[in-house]
Amino acid sequence: MLGILLGRREATTIIENSDDLTSLVEGEFLARNQIVLIRGTGVNLDVFKASPDPEGNKVVVLVARMLIDKGVFEFVESANEIRKTHPDIEFWLVGDVDLGNPASLTSQQLQDWATAGAIKWLGYRNDVAEILKQCHIVCLPSYREGFGKVFVEAGATQRAVVATNVPGCREAVEDGRNGLLVEPKNVGALTAALIRLLDDDELRLKMAAEGRNRAENEFSSATINKQTIAVYQQVLKSSSL
Repeated sequence: MLGILLGRREATTIIENSDDLTSLVEGEFLARNQIVLIRGTGVNLDVFKASPDPEGNKVVVLVARMLIDKGVFEFVESANEIRKTHPDIEFWLVGDVDLGNPASLTSQQLQDWATAGAIKWLGYRNDVAEILKQCHIVCLPSYREGFGKVFVEAGATQRAVVATNVPGCREAVEDGRNGLLVEPKNVGALTAALIRLLDDDELRLKMAAEGRNRAENEFSSATINKQTIAVYQQVLKSSSL
């Protein structure tokens, strides 16, 4: 079915990241003029508001489904390494298991990690905006994303991020600007990046401010909705000719 849709010359395809766009064009699945790049679905700036760093112990949070390919194992390994020299740092996992997915972790595994003191597992939450206000760094060492929406939400909340240099993540995170990018499945690099931001408050806050700036100017719901509506208007106009 996807092949049939992509093969239609009159079709317009919306893509969330530049890597997928390049793959479709270089693979000759679509012509460049058939593709529109719209990065994500936008962030509601009235919900995800800029917030100062909270007082108390620093917190690093991962918000995602609890899947292996979200980099959860790497996150926990990095937490264990960092806590050897930074015992007051807290690492939170926010998200539920997905037992219908073969890559899902089990509740028992997550509870065991929490019992061992490596992380806190908060499970499913519908108040992500409030969770982000309580942290200092947002981390998602994913193996791949369509678009890393949590990074945009983090930026809107004025939080620096650490992500992997993979499709979807690098669309939302510019290395050295609003966060740091590391290679996937590399615990050493992930640990070093997190320690860098944990130890350097000035750098972390500078990146956090840049994240808010990008959220306002590039990724707000108003901006993304405007881009999406423009695509539909153009398609309707073309179909009526």
